[in-house]
Amino acid sequence: MSKRVESEQYYITLEMFLTDVRRMFANARTYNSPDTIYFKCSTRLESFFLGKVQAGLQSSSKIQHQGFAEIAFCAVMDNELIKGCGTRLMNHLKQHARDMEGVTHLLTCADSNIVDYFLKQGFTKEITLEKDRWQGYIKVYDGGIIMGCELHPKLPYSYTTTMTSH
Repeated sequence: MSKRVESEQYYITLEMFLTDVRRMFANARTYNSPDTIYFKCSTRLESFFLGKVQAGLQSSSKIQHQGFAEIAFCAVMDNELIKGCGTRLMNHLKQHARDMEGVTHLLTCADSNIVDYFLKQGFTKEITLEKDRWQGYIKVYDGGIIMGCELHPKLPYSYTTTMTSH
């Protein structure tokens, strides 16, 4: 996974990413004995992670017909933001969301610590999607700000970082 990121050969699909994640967990079990914490944690973490991915995909199908996908949680370490990982992550998320049938917007409830990040990623505080299509579907947290990003139907988000660096 790190070689892929360092060589700028980013994931184009969710399945490519999940294949590498599964391989990482399998390697932890292959190269560590069953009585080690690495082996035990890999099994539990894999189950937890893949369960969350599946739950996210299932809940996204419930709101997909409303024309948006919700970013419920987004965290990127500061040292990775400096390297541009946050932008690449968001571009791949935009590509994945845009490729989902009927999804034209990404929405999130951002706290004050992450608003600037979302603004840099093309989100605004003015939601262009009709309010009746998203209101009641997104949990608004105390101090949270609803932000949105309209997805361009033809922009190749997965390649945006590479295109702008050349």
